Amino acid sequence: MDACNAPWIATSYCWLDFDRQIEMANTLGRQARCDAKYHSNGAVYLESILRNVDWPTFESCWGTSFEIGVAKDIGSLKPNGAVWLKSLTSGSRLSVVDEAKLWQSLGLMTYTTQWQNYKALGLHDVFSIENAFVQERLVSVVHVDVVEDILDVCE
Repeated sequence: MDACNAPWIATSYCWLDFDRQIEMANTLGRQARCDAKYHSNGAVYLESILRNVDWPTFESCWGTSFEIGVAKDIGSLKPNGAVWLKSLTSGSRLSVVDEAKLWQSLGLMTYTTQWQNYKALGLHDVFSIENAFVQERLVSVVHVDVVEDILDVCE
């Protein structure tokens, strides 16, 4: 996931953390809908992005905004919030399999974003083949470019 583009994923966050200790919905009504309907959707947790981006890149693009909008208050909003944030930004990541197991253990079964029509999402799906000499080759399965302004494409 491109760390600089990750915040542009079309979603309306319900919670900052997988523990649901810090609510992020913009109204009480939206938070009630989050509590009732969206707890199993990984896209409504900001943590799902934060734990899966390259942190130095994310910080270079969004560091000041993230610090002002989120990070500076974590210590007062979440028990051990500073430790929690440090665990996300330390650079150590779970394997894809272990990340999926964590999501399943938390009841996160989908990653469903909101519908939008201002861009078309891209996809770059690759896998690597490694030979006996430990030489790696990336093979692209699918590559669809992002279209930033979909209205220009339709005209």
